[in-house]
Amino acid sequence: AGFTVVVAEYVVVFAGFTVVVADYVVVFAGFTVVVAEYAVVLAGFTVVVAEYVVVFAGFTVVVAEYAV
Repeated sequence: AGFTVVVAEYVVVFAGFTVVVADYVVVFAGFTVVVAEYAVVLAGFTVVVAEYVVVFAGFTVVVAEYAV
């Protein structure tokens, strides 16, 4: 009821790379929230990137978080 949720998850293993991508698009009560999360493991490194794009009441807020 007024919810629109789209979830796409990709797990890719290629040449020693492990990439996990989860995309969430949620539309609820006039809110549009897009969440993209990337977890990459490469050569012993772990990189986590979370990006949030929120559009609410004419405001656009972008939050990017990196943990290396």
